[in-house]
Amino acid sequence: MSSARIQAIFTSNDTPLGECRLIHTEVPFQYSGQGLGSQLARGVFDTVRARGGKIVLRCSFMGRFFARHPEYSDIVSG
Repeated sequence: MSSARIQAIFTSNDTPLGECRLIHTEVPFQYSGQGLGSQLARGVFDTVRARGGKIVLRCSFMGRFFARHPEYSDIVSG
């Protein structure tokens, strides 16, 4: 992988209950399959956990990440 800056994005919004609703995740196509989305997901899940929050999964990628990482079940709500 080159040293060029790579942007991976996710979108979310907060619910009235203070949950973080994960809506969309995107990594540039040329970088797909290199684990960048998983690094992004892990960072999001770890940040929400550190803040004492909960996650609502509405993004299929984040849902698949969670299915492979049930250790985050304490912060996933719905």
